[in-house]
Amino acid sequence: MVAAVENLTWLQGVILARMPHERLAGWDEVTVELTGTQSVPGKADLVSARRGTGPLRLAVRSELLGDAAPGARLTVRAKVAVGEVLAESHPDPADFQVVPAGPSGDLPTEPADRPGEPATDG
Repeated sequence: MVAAVENLTWLQGVILARMPHERLAGWDEVTVELTGTQSVPGKADLVSARRGTGPLRLAVRSELLGDAAPGARLTVRAKVAVGEVLAESHPDPADFQVVPAGPSGDLPTEPADRPGEPATDG
């Protein structure tokens, strides 16, 4: 039997689509264009290599997302488990953020003000 690798990665990206997860009740599948990733100290990073390979499908508890819609910026810590990327199910409030898109659908322009937040490309 193969042991699971303890892993966790900071992810930041823009929500492209959102729908109920087909297997996990109370979770949504969010398609995200990654804009930043960062390793979590002491944990394996199994997600950063996926950056730049196209949109990422991420499972997130629906309750955490609230009314987040496409265009919102999402910052979470996530792990790879059973073949998919899962956001932490009960994150510390400081470790989860959704910033809505501007009124015209533009991305928010305010940079993250939390130390250690993933760097972005632009």
